[in-house]
Amino acid sequence: MNKQTTRYEIIINGIVQGVGFRPHIYRLASFYNLHGYVINTTKGVLIDIEGKSDSADSFLKQLQEGNIPPLSKIISLTYSRKEPYGYSSFKILESVKEEGDITLVSPDISICSDCLRELCNPSDRRYQYPFINCTNCGPRYSIIQQLPYDRKNTTMHDFVMCPDCSSEYTDPLDRRFHAQPDACFKCGPHVKLLDSSGKVLETKHAISAVKELLEAGAIVAIKGLGGFHLAVDASNNNAIERLREKKRREEKPLAVMVKDIEIAEQLCKLNETNRHFLLMPQRPIVLIEKKDDMPLSPAVAPHNKYLGIFLPYTPLHYLIMEGNYPALVMTSANISEEPICKDNDETLRRLDGIAEYYLMHNRKIYQRCDDSVISIVKELPLVIRRSRGYAPEPVMLPFRVPDVIATGAHLKNTVCLGKEDKAFVSQHIGDLETFENYKFFLETIRHLTDVFAASPEIIVHDMHPGYLSSQWAVEQSLPCMSVQHHEAHVAACMAEHHLFENVIGVSFDGTGYGRDSTIWGSEFFIGKPGLFLRAAHLDYAPMPGGEVAAYEPYRMAVAYLYKYFGSDWLQYPLELIEYIGSKKIRNIFSLIENRINCPQTCGCGRLFDAVSSLLGIRYFNKYEGQAPMELEMLLRHKDIECRDGPMSPRSKAQIVGADPCVRHQRHKALEDNDNSHYAFEIVDGACLVVSLKSLFADIINDIVQKKDKSIIALLFHNTIVEIIKNICVCLRTRYGINNAVLSGGCFQNKYLLSKTVDELESAGFMVYCHQQVPPNDGCISLGQVYTLACKLAGDGRDNPNSLSL
Repeated sequence: MNKQTTRYEIIINGIVQGVGFRPHIYRLASFYNLHGYVINTTKGVLIDIEGKSDSADSFLKQLQEGNIPPLSKIISLTYSRKEPYGYSSFKILESVKEEGDITLVSPDISICSDCLRELCNPSDRRYQYPFINCTNCGPRYSIIQQLPYDRKNTTMHDFVMCPDCSSEYTDPLDRRFHAQPDACFKCGPHVKLLDSSGKVLETKHAISAVKELLEAGAIVAIKGLGGFHLAVDASNNNAIERLREKKRREEKPLAVMVKDIEIAEQLCKLNETNRHFLLMPQRPIVLIEKKDDMPLSPAVAPHNKYLGIFLPYTPLHYLIMEGNYPALVMTSANISEEPICKDNDETLRRLDGIAEYYLMHNRKIYQRCDDSVISIVKELPLVIRRSRGYAPEPVMLPFRVPDVIATGAHLKNTVCLGKEDKAFVSQHIGDLETFENYKFFLETIRHLTDVFAASPEIIVHDMHPGYLSSQWAVEQSLPCMSVQHHEAHVAACMAEHHLFENVIGVSFDGTGYGRDSTIWGSEFFIGKPGLFLRAAHLDYAPMPGGEVAAYEPYRMAVAYLYKYFGSDWLQYPLELIEYIGSKKIRNIFSLIENRINCPQTCGCGRLFDAVSSLLGIRYFNKYEGQAPMELEMLLRHKDIECRDGPMSPRSKAQIVGADPCVRHQRHKALEDNDNSHYAFEIVDGACLVVSLKSLFADIINDIVQKKDKSIIALLFHNTIVEIIKNICVCLRTRYGINNAVLSGGCFQNKYLLSKTVDELESAGFMVYCHQQVPPNDGCISLGQVYTLACKLAGDGRDNPNSLSL
C-alpha cells in the first residue's frame, strides 16, 4: 500500500440509526474518494475508511465538526488508526446485532420539507400519499420493535416494497436509501373510513370524506403516528361541547392543530421564539397566549389565556388540514385519564359511543406516544409533557449505572431505564388510576428493556407504599431502593445539569409521601441526591377528606382559615361562605376537630387551591390543577395597586378584622418587576417553618376591602417568590451553598418560575431549572435513577441526617 494511505476505524454513538446517517457517510466518503464500509451495530455506527491521508483526515474532521444529517445527534465519537487493508470501494453493509453496548433510537419526526413538497406536487408519484416519508422524517420510535433499526424489526415488515420503492431503498445516493417506512400507493399502508359501528364506508376518497364530515360538525377519530386523535372543527361550539361530554373532559383545555404558521398568527400572539418552537421537527403542542379576537369556540380553552397549538406533523394531517375550518381540535383519543388509543380494534372498543367516524390505516403502531407539550419561559422551552418527538432520546448522566428500572410516580407517570451513562425516560404514560394505564406502564417497561437490550439489576421506586408503581417494584424478584418523592424532583433537575455538589433544592408541588408519613410539597433540601436533608417547608395544615380536597379545593381554604383563626372568619362577607354554605363549612370544622381523614399537608399546590377558592375563583376542580391554573390566569391584569414599600418577611399581621397591617394606595401602577407581597413569618429551628397566618390575614383584609382579585393574586404569587428567596438566603447563610435547584409541578406556573429565577439570580444564586424533562411528576423516574447513580458514585452513606457541610 502507498505510504500516504491512512485507515481509520470510527465508532459513533448517538441518534445515528433511522436518520440517514449511513447514506450520509457514503456520500461523504465518495466525495473524498475513500474506500471501506459503514455498518449499523448495537454499539452504534462503525465506519472503516481508508484513502489518501489528507482525505481521510478531512473526512474525520467533517464528522468531528458536526457535518451530519439534521436529525442525527452524536453522543460520542472514537477513532483509531489501523493498518491499511486495501479496500477497493465503499459499501454500506447489512446491520449486525451484537451483545453489549447500545445505540440510540430516533424519536418520531414530523414530515420534512422535501416530502411535503412531493406530497403537494401533482406530477410526483406520491402526490397526496398520506404516508410519504424519507430518511429525514416520519415514524421511528412508535414502529420499532427491536434494534437494529431495520425494516424487518419494525411494523413495516408487513409491507413488501414495490420495484420503484425498492430501487430508492437500495440506492445510497437516494434520499430514501434505507428509509425503513418507505412506501407508496402501490405497496404501502392505506386509509379507510368507518362509521360509528365499525362498518367500512365505501368511498374512493376517504380523506376528502373526512374533511366534509369535520366541516359538518362530526367527531372523527384519526389514526396518527403514536395513536389516535379525536378531531372536531375548533370553531364549532356544539361539536366541541358534544366531544367534551362524551370524552368526560368538562373544562380542561383542548389542543388545536392549524394548517400553517400564518393561521397560528391569527389565533395567538406569536413572536420569534414561539414561532421557532412551533416549527421544530418535534412539532410539540406549544402554549401561547390567545388573541382577544381569536375566531375559535371559547369552549376550546375556557378560563385560560393560553391556547395549546401545534402544526401538522404527518402527511395525513396536512391533507386533512386542507378542509374548510380555521383549526381542528386534536385531542388524545381516549376517555379522560386513560392512555391514547393505538390499535384499530382497541379504538373501536374504547371509543364506542365517543367517535362518530374513524379514519384508520393499516400501519401498526407498536409504541403509543402522545403529543408533547411545552411552554416558553424566559425564551426557553419548559416541557410540560415529554412524549412524541422527544422520547426515547436519553438524558446523559455524568456517572455510569448498572441496568436499572425506575418506576416513577403515581400521577403523570413515566418510567426510566438507566443503562451505562444514559437515562432513557419513557414517553408520558399518565396517571396510574386505571387498569388501561397500568397495562401501558407495564408495556413501556417491557419495550424499553427489550429495545435497549437491558437486564435490570435493581428497581428504584417512590417511597409511597400505596403507589401501583411502588407495589409493582417490590413484587419483582430484584433488589429495590425507594426514593422520597420531592428528593427525586430535585435529583431530576440535577441530572439534567450534571450536578453532584451540594445544592439548595426547592421542590414545590401538590402532594408527595414524606419521610414523616405526612404529605409534603413545599420542600427545601440541602445536600445531594441520596444525602438530602430537609431544611425548611411551609406550615402544615389539615387536608379535610384526604385526596378529596384536591378535587374540592374549597376544603383547603376552610382548613387554613380554621387552623389560624378558628371559626371567627365566618363573620366576614366572603364569597366562599355564600357559595359553600356555613353548614357545610362547619361540617369541615368537625372533621378537623375530630381528626377524621384529615392528613397533614404542607403542599404548595394545596395552598394555591386554598387561595383560589378564597377568592371565589374555583371551589371544585374539573381537572387536576384547575384552581391554581385559574389563579395564575388572573395575573394578566395590569392596572393594579401596591403597598407602600416591601413587607418584612417577619412582620406581624393583626388578627382578621383589625386594622390592616400595611397601608394601601389605590390605583397605583405596579410594574412586573415590583416585589410587593403579603406578610409571612419564618419560625427558626433546625428545620425552618414558614407560618402563613399573616398571609391569610392580609388576603381576607383585602377581600373585605373589595380589592381587585387580580391584585390579590399577584401579591400572593409574589409572596411565594419572596418566601423562596428568603429561605434560600437563610440556608446559604447557614450552610454556605449558592446553587439553587427548582423543581415540582408548581413551577409550571410561568410567572412563579420566571419571577423566582429573577429574584434568586438578583440575590446572587446560581439557579438551575428543568430543560429536558417536565418539572411535574413526569421527571420523577429520572430523579430516581440519578439518585441511585449518585449513591453509587459517592461514599455510600444512606442516612440523610449524616450530611456534613
